[in-house]
Amino acid sequence: MNSKAIATILFVLTSSLLAGCQPTPTTGGDSPLTPSRLRGSTATYIGNRDLTWSFADTTVQFTHQDKVIPGEFASEIVGEESPPKIISASWELTDGNRKLHLFNITIDEEPSDLEASLPIAPAGHVRINLGSYQYNLGR
Repeated sequence: MNSKAIATILFVLTSSLLAGCQPTPTTGGDSPLTPSRLRGSTATYIGNRDLTWSFADTTVQFTHQDKVIPGEFASEIVGEESPPKIISASWELTDGNRKLHLFNITIDEEPSDLEASLPIAPAGHVRINLGSYQYNLGR
């Protein structure tokens, strides 16, 4: 074998090895849902960008800009009470990170004895399904 053929083979082998070491693209698919993914993030409902969940380390706040939270969204957390402007709660992921457990719920800054458990699932790298609604997840 001549030196040109050997150089070509080495180039192909090296290129193949380097290509195999490149990170896999992260477009599409589901990113694991963990508490650290939620902490410091804001989930914005894709059907109405004014409707958001703002996650802190141990608390979450649910708002609809300066408006009353739409009843169909509020009822998943506070039941049939009249829709509030702000819902705040302590939060944790349970059931293998498939449920968002809300407790110490306050409704318009008034404490309540309510608790809620909503199904939560990843929906790609920038979205989550929260209850029966899908949200964009950002920081």
